[in-house]
Amino acid sequence: MNIFVNFKDEVTTPSLTGSILPGITRMSVIEILKEWGLNITERKISIDEMIDAYKKNNLLEIFGTGTAAVISSVSKLKYNEHILQFDETKAGELGTKLYEELTGIQFGKIEDKHHWMTYID
Repeated sequence: MNIFVNFKDEVTTPSLTGSILPGITRMSVIEILKEWGLNITERKISIDEMIDAYKKNNLLEIFGTGTAAVISSVSKLKYNEHILQFDETKAGELGTKLYEELTGIQFGKIEDKHHWMTYID
């Protein structure tokens, strides 16, 4: 699973440097976010940066991407004495929107402008 962090001014995911897999869902999410005009970056993300942003209310949500899960929201992240708590009753807004877009394309409810779907007769 690949991780995405939605800060107030950017959505970021770790760059593909050694330990990060170049997942298809990760690539699709990056393309969609760019299409939507969001500031998407691929770079190192430290836990300290996330904790600092959370304390300043600049961390909106964290979600993972993967083939089986599509999009999975993170409701709680604990690191040492720090707890980053998000809504446990519903998924984050951006993660939900991405999930609906991706599954909509997969199930033919939304036009596949990217030609990601291949149909075999």
